[in-house]
Amino acid sequence: MAKSPETRKDELLAAAKQLFWEQGVDQTAVSDIVKKAGVAQGTFYNYFKSKDEIFAAVLEFEAEHIFLEIQSIANRDDINANEKLTLITQQDFLLNREDDPLFYTLHDPRYAYAHQKYLIDRIIKLKPIYAKLIRQGVEEKLFDTPYPEQAALYLLTVTKFIFDPAFFTYSLDEMLMMANALQNFNERVIGLKVHTPLPALMEQGIKNYYKGDNNEDHI
Repeated sequence: MAKSPETRKDELLAAAKQLFWEQGVDQTAVSDIVKKAGVAQGTFYNYFKSKDEIFAAVLEFEAEHIFLEIQSIANRDDINANEKLTLITQQDFLLNREDDPLFYTLHDPRYAYAHQKYLIDRIIKLKPIYAKLIRQGVEEKLFDTPYPEQAALYLLTVTKFIFDPAFFTYSLDEMLMMANALQNFNERVIGLKVHTPLPALMEQGIKNYYKGDNNEDHI
């Protein structure tokens, strides 16, 4: 029985992931991936345009646990919308800074396409969750904005790009200032009626991140 397109795609992703981990992204060619997956080279291009595109897809798969964690917070019924957004922002920041060498590769200019695709895919995937929470906040009279969908897109785009070390670098003091500024910016975009200070866990997470071997000088 012929394999389904979804099965073929999963097999290519699994092969690429294993090779990227074992020999690095630079050292892996499309020909290596198709050989590992046991398919013809032409089959690869039915699913992915390039190695960069499958690299971005592998990263998206690797980051799925972050999405599931965010979704679980959004689904809670014991806290209000503002508490959910605060916790999601904190968790997203901390989870995205787990020690994963595949994600370090994104900072190389050679993988700019994969990097941008990964960020955009994350924004598109998270936007409905953020928009739903903003609508919830409006219903709870915590937020005041007639544009929940647009506000969600603004929040995600700013967060994903302004804190990405491939685009901007900061000293520890600058990073803490940016995090507090973002908190203020977010509150203005969604029309939050009561200020929420930067979560202590997020502040400590930033400080801990700067102590890491790979982040001594900047993020």
